[in-house]
Amino acid sequence: MRQLLLSILFLLYAQSFACSCAPVKLSERIKFRNRNIQTSEEVFIADVFAIDTINYTYKLKVKEVFKGAFVKGEVIKGSFLSTCEPYVSIEGTWLLFGDFSDDEFRSKDCGYSKSFEFPWYNALLAPKPDPEGLFGEELVEFQEKEWCNFQNIATINLSEDIEYLRSIKATLGSGNVRD
Repeated sequence: MRQLLLSILFLLYAQSFACSCAPVKLSERIKFRNRNIQTSEEVFIADVFAIDTINYTYKLKVKEVFKGAFVKGEVIKGSFLSTCEPYVSIEGTWLLFGDFSDDEFRSKDCGYSKSFEFPWYNALLAPKPDPEGLFGEELVEFQEKEWCNFQNIATINLSEDIEYLRSIKATLGSGNVRD
């Protein structure tokens, strides 16, 4: 009985460290983006490189700052130690939302960061669910069409997000000053 109780406690303890990000409907994307802008110390575009999947780190070179204390051209270490998405695990240009502490940038857990090359990679933005009553070839056709639509929408949304950030950049300020 004691072993059973200890096993249950261990499972509950282990689950407390698991992350479960609720999918965001495309119709709620703007609220989600704005919440990420408000709660992030740093919002910027950077080139991600030197990804180390063993130590869960990467380097990034800042290209454009919308909010925060980073400077264009600055090279920063980032980490993705969380079990939450989005994982900054693809090299290339990214729109990033997060915080800087202990000399490392960390993107927001369950956040809005996204790759330019694969803006649909952020799995929090969910495509439409499969409709009921479709099976076999019809279902496959629907899924392929929806996936293409979702990719196009995600690409357009990324452009709109950058345009929006540029339009409000002056009002966001430079939150923190680092030593």
